[in-house]
Amino acid sequence: VAHNRLVKMVFFSPDGKVLASAGMGRTSDDKLNDKLINFWDVQTGSKISGLTGETDGLESAIFTPDGKNLIIGSYSLEIWDWKSKFKIDTFQKNRDFIISPTISTTGKFFSYLKLEESGNDLTY
Repeated sequence: VAHNRLVKMVFFSPDGKVLASAGMGRTSDDKLNDKLINFWDVQTGSKISGLTGETDGLESAIFTPDGKNLIIGSYSLEIWDWKSKFKIDTFQKNRDFIISPTISTTGKFFSYLKLEESGNDLTY
């Protein structure tokens, strides 16, 4: 299964060998996000794996510079080992959306934009 409806975003791993696609569709509780990230082998086009229903309303996602982990922005900021499907950590769990996570090339620092009712807040 690729995605229930629309693909919300696609992004490459740092080495360019994996393409990730994040879906957008209606779930049983009428939310827009299908909470599905698929990982594709760029050379063969075959699906490698996927994270299904694991996240809290996907808004954005990026690979870490070493390609081993995935940072997902949602109602929290989550760090996943995408190959083992293990959630490493969760930060900033709240009702505001976490969008546009970025990470330094060394992997030591990351920042994100938090959408609040009162406006935007850049956190790093």
